[in-house]
Amino acid sequence: MSIALFITRKDPQPWLKQLREELPEVPIDLYDEVRDPEAIEMAVCWKPVPDSLSAFPNIRFIQSIGAGIEHVTKTQQLTNEMRLSRFIDDKLSQDIYEYVLAGIMSHLRHLGSAINQRSWTPQPYRTLQETTVTVLGLGEIGGHVAKSLTKLGTKVQGWSRTPKSLDGVRCFAGPEQLNEALTGTDILVNVLPLTDETHGILNADTLGQLNADGYLINVGRGHHLVEKDLLKLIKDRKMSGALLDVFQTEPLPEAHAFWHRPEITVTPHVAAISDRSRAVNLIVENWKRFQSGKPLLHEVAPGRGY
Repeated sequence: MSIALFITRKDPQPWLKQLREELPEVPIDLYDEVRDPEAIEMAVCWKPVPDSLSAFPNIRFIQSIGAGIEHVTKTQQLTNEMRLSRFIDDKLSQDIYEYVLAGIMSHLRHLGSAINQRSWTPQPYRTLQETTVTVLGLGEIGGHVAKSLTKLGTKVQGWSRTPKSLDGVRCFAGPEQLNEALTGTDILVNVLPLTDETHGILNADTLGQLNADGYLINVGRGHHLVEKDLLKLIKDRKMSGALLDVFQTEPLPEAHAFWHRPEITVTPHVAAISDRSRAVNLIVENWKRFQSGKPLLHEVAPGRGY
């Protein structure tokens, strides 16, 4: 019974070292250095090489070291016997909330154009109390974002696949209530998981429901957004702009149109960065739970996508 790390696009060595220190009795290796593939029961993953898990026939538990799981579900052949968990904790949720709040304030106070301007001409601005923010996705992260914004006096609405009840948040649920949730929105914050149902959900129809100067903050996934629709809405002055932290292709190509629209602010997928020590603590806890047959923390249904 052992663990393999399938970690790309970041250095796996610190993860390997810390996990070996925390679980000294468990054989742990990088996936391409494993001598006995049949001994691997757990895969620790971050953007694994496509179909790389198929060489390990006895994997029964996959732990994502990020909040998303599509980097696994969209690239690997999963079986019904495989269980899947993701990394979420209070710090990650708070980090995303702070990023969203920074984006909201920068937009409302026009900081992008006000900083270092030489005309010395003040611009009118809207306050938080005069702003309606709608949060798409009311899970652990989205729910925290929505509830935290209400404490600032902001009018907050939220939408989710299934009904939710959050203090101070006007909640909507299901496809039949999506347009109602979007109507009258000044700032739309997307925190949805990426599923077949949410792929392309930020499109001309949905974004067109926002107020005329509506603004988008996307911290979900790049494939939630139909990019050409956003560009057209901004060009036609039906939206004021967007703050985007996730993209269909990352890093965002230098020739991409987003770089050439001053109304769009691009950040390099930094709304929240997984803290390695906290993630390792979750991996260790879930390994022990897996071995003892206890419920896993933050387990998700692969077919549902969250």
